[in-house]
Amino acid sequence: MYLFVRIFERIFYCLYFGFCFAGIGVLGHQTIFYLRKSAWKPLSVTVIDGLLHLNRKSPPDWLLDPQDWIGLHNLLDRTPLSLALFLLGLVCVVPAAAIEAKLGELKRHREMLKDESLTKQQQE
Repeated sequence: MYLFVRIFERIFYCLYFGFCFAGIGVLGHQTIFYLRKSAWKPLSVTVIDGLLHLNRKSPPDWLLDPQDWIGLHNLLDRTPLSLALFLLGLVCVVPAAAIEAKLGELKRHREMLKDESLTKQQQE
């Protein structure tokens, strides 16, 4: 059980670092583009939806002309991709930190019980 929980903790930390490095990469791409062309290239969250549909020749209709969920489309269109990736990283680090804290607490409790049993054996 301990090993299983430890694996989940490592997975969450890997996701955290992956999302943060991806956010840095997007921000770096935008910065390099700006330094070369003197124009900021905004990348929003809706860019990902267009990239996920690589087998299509054009982006999904919802990206071009939303008829439903217009508020969500506006929110996603105005959210910078680098910020969204950093926030996803933070979402992944919270459970990892909670798991790590709980495992540390369980380890301390186990050591305390072990020390108590050793002192009882020495007293006898």
